[in-house]
Amino acid sequence: MPVVSLREAAAACGYRSPSTLHRLKKEGKLRQFESGRGLELRGLREHVAGLLRNDRRRPSELSGPPDLMESKARREAALADLAELELHEREGELVSVAEVKAELFRSCRQARDAILGITPRVIDELAAITSLNSDQRRQAELVINQELRRVCEHIAGIPSMGPNPQSNKEVF
Repeated sequence: MPVVSLREAAAACGYRSPSTLHRLKKEGKLRQFESGRGLELRGLREHVAGLLRNDRRRPSELSGPPDLMESKARREAALADLAELELHEREGELVSVAEVKAELFRSCRQARDAILGITPRVIDELAAITSLNSDQRRQAELVINQELRRVCEHIAGIPSMGPNPQSNKEVF
């Protein structure tokens, strides 16, 4: 088999520039093809294609043109993945992250509002049952609201910021 220069070997392998072969030679991946100052062509194209397929770098970092069949295979795989995602979305098995976050926010806000609405609904009954005067009623309302807020903050993962340092104790 004839020995050719890197430029001629690159052309024989379908590359416009010998930079890919220069890089592979510099990395020591073409030693079996080296002969003097050139490269033997027998099996070189297949060897280089195999090296580039296994190369973990992005295609934009590779110097030579990508293998047409490999590019088509990657494109087909990407289209198949996209079609599968669209199918799951249509079947209701897949939803967007933005929709989930919006619904979670809405649900958490409703839960918080319901929890914090307990005190105004029950404070008059508690005051009547325990015979609280108006100052004691306000104090009881404040204590209950602080505890309910602390529970809401704990559920949300926000540390309690209340003025009472004792309110940082465990919730449950």
